[in-house]
Amino acid sequence: AATAAAATGVTGWLGALQQRARHAVSRDKARYVDAELGVDLDLTYVTPQLVAMAFPASDASRLWRNDVRDVRRVLERRHGARGFAVLNLTEHTYDPALFGGAEVHHLGWRDFHAPPLWLLVRALRVIDDHLHGGRTIAA
Repeated sequence: AATAAAATGVTGWLGALQQRARHAVSRDKARYVDAELGVDLDLTYVTPQLVAMAFPASDASRLWRNDVRDVRRVLERRHGARGFAVLNLTEHTYDPALFGGAEVHHLGWRDFHAPPLWLLVRALRVIDDHLHGGRTIAA
């Protein structure tokens, strides 16, 4: 079995450092490791069509956060290039083009705050629409 450090595609001392940083950030949460794709992500399948993941990074923070390129490869491989949508629950934005042609919904919840009821209802409607359409939603 491949180790998580080898799964990230980074080896040696840098790979070990990256693995420690990512696991420190995610603490005891479940991680998605796929040696074939070379990924070790803070991502879990809640159901076969509903994925929970940490905020995907496209800058230097991808050393300790989910690299958006890895997240995209996993979702495209498991669900097809147009078989998923991304629901960004955070107040931080990212370029939707990073997910290819996937639909990206930005809701803008503030970190460590409960969302207003209308925003929670909106999120549930987006999830419901995609699940009933047979598509996977990653949030």
